[in-house]
Amino acid sequence: MIDAQNNTVAYASFLQPFVPEMGQYWTPAADLGKNIVDGAVTHDNAEEMIEAAVELFNSSAVQ
Repeated sequence: MIDAQNNTVAYASFLQPFVPEMGQYWTPAADLGKNIVDGAVTHDNAEEMIEAAVELFNSSAVQ
C-alpha cells in the first residue's frame, strides 16, 4: 500500500494547479474572506455576497 501511495505522489500528482482557470478562485476567495472578517458580510447579505464571489470564480474577469 505504501508503494502505491509513493508511486502516485512521485508519478501522477501535481503540486500546483495545472489548469490556468483554477487561478480564478484566489482573488474572489480572498476578497470574500476579507469582507467576512471586516463585518461586511452579514446574515442579511451573505447569500448575495457568496453568489457574487461564485460568479467571479467562474469568470475570466479576474485574470
